[in-house]
This record gives sequence, C-alpha cells and structure tokens, in this order.
Amino acid sequence: MTDGITIIGNTNIDVVVADTRDPPEPGTEHVVSAVFIRLGRSAGNFAVRCAGLNCPTTLVSRVGDDTSVTVLESELRLPSLEARLLRTPGRRSGITVAVEPPGRDRAFLSSLGAMTSMTPDDNTDDMPSNRYVALAGYFLLPGMRGPAAADLFGRAALSGAQTVLDTGWPPEGWSPATRQEVVNALAWWTSSCPTTTDCTA
Repeated sequence: MTDGITIIGNTNIDVVVADTRDPPEPGTEHVVSAVFIRLGRSAGNFAVRCAGLNCPTTLVSRVGDDTSVTVLESELRLPSLEARLLRTPGRRSGITVAVEPPGRDRAFLSSLGAMTSMTPDDNTDDMPSNRYVALAGYFLLPGMRGPAAADLFGRAALSGAQTVLDTGWPPEGWSPATRQEVVNALAWWTSSCPTTTDCTA
C-alpha cells in the first residue's frame, strides 16, 4: 500500500462568469470583465491540490464523449496525478457555470451529464492500493449515494485504507432529510468495516 490517495467523484469544466450582479434583461446583452474556462468540481480540484503537494494521486471520474474531455485531460496532465476519466458513449460530460458577483460568494448552475452514471463498479480492484480513499461531490453523484457509498468505503476499509467524504452542497439544500441521509451513509459504511477503527470518515 502506498501513501497516496484515490479520489473518486465529480470532475468537469467550469465556465466562470466574473463580475456579474444580475442577469441581463431578455433580448439584451451585458459585457463582463471576464468569462473563462477552468477545471472544476470537488474531485478534480481536490486531486490537483494533492498532486501539487507531490502526493501520489489517482482521480476516478465519469465523463462523456464530448470535446470538453480534451480540456480536462490537458488540465489534469500533472506529475504525481493519474487521471482515470471514464468515457460514457453517447453522453455529454457534466458542466458548470460559475457566476462570481463582486462582493459576495459565487453561485453555480450545473448539468451532471455522465456523472449520473457513476457507480461503485467504476472503481477497479487496485483502487484501494493507496492509503486514503476519498469520495468527493457526493450529492452530485446519484449512483454513489447511500448504500453505494457504503459499498465503496467498505471495500476500501477491507484493504486497510482510510476513507474521506466530501459531500459538497446538496442541490435540495441542507434539509432534515438531507442531513439524515449523510448520517445514514456514515452509519452504513462504518458498519461495513471489519472494526470501527478501520474507517475514518
């Protein structure tokens, strides 16, 4: 087992619109200071930061078969980072529009695309060869929520890996039901560990 980390989750392109307070009226146009494209979402950003610290990093994300994948591959071509972008034939990749108004926090509009197809089966047997396994962007991965997350972390724990959960922001908000789902997910994968000390979440 290496001292690296496997990060499983959401990676896509962000289209960032800067300095926008309000959308233009229908039929009109506003000029903003910048619109640019960058690597985005929880798993992709997490992987880049870990690799930047020279930590051996494996990123596993499901993408479509569109041209945005070429941009992702370029952004993820880094020392210490192995990017496994799993292409889904006939599907578009996820994409996010990030609006960054001056003086307040940014907001996001996201299309999940092929990320909705991600399941624990996307992760190969060599995934837990790293000491840490992280699931990032939980709420934007419908096929990885609830018992699916327990399955993923249960397999990681059996190999001796420590586990990390990054929920991200739930599109439905932090309702009582949403909070309870996270509590249940933590209970599911803790109960799947050989001993309670084998899992860290």
